[in-house]
Amino acid sequence: MKRNMDLIREILLALEVHPESNAYILNLSFPGHSEDEISYHCRLLFDAGMIDGECIPASGAPDKWMIRDLTWAGHEFLEASRDDNRWNKAKKIISEKTGSFSFEILKSILMDLMRGAISGG
Repeated sequence: MKRNMDLIREILLALEVHPESNAYILNLSFPGHSEDEISYHCRLLFDAGMIDGECIPASGAPDKWMIRDLTWAGHEFLEASRDDNRWNKAKKIISEKTGSFSFEILKSILMDLMRGAISGG
């Protein structure tokens, strides 16, 4: 399955506004994305250290995720990617320069764009 950075961002945004502070079974849906795809991207977020939680394997169905919260890294990435204009600009820069997405490069560009906005550049 291909990694979808837009879905990663959507999941983080949805987790941030979830009203519960304790662990809960993730039951999110996003138009155009299957349960398998969402579960896979939760795995990626967990592996990247952006969410605190655990996988609950499901036989014959997509794995479920018990998410406790975003981690510091998850919050940092979310803050850098929150602004739609900055997000789209970073994706455009990557697309034009490399044609493929690396998480670390995306994060670095987002941070550069954020620093530029602060310094007025």
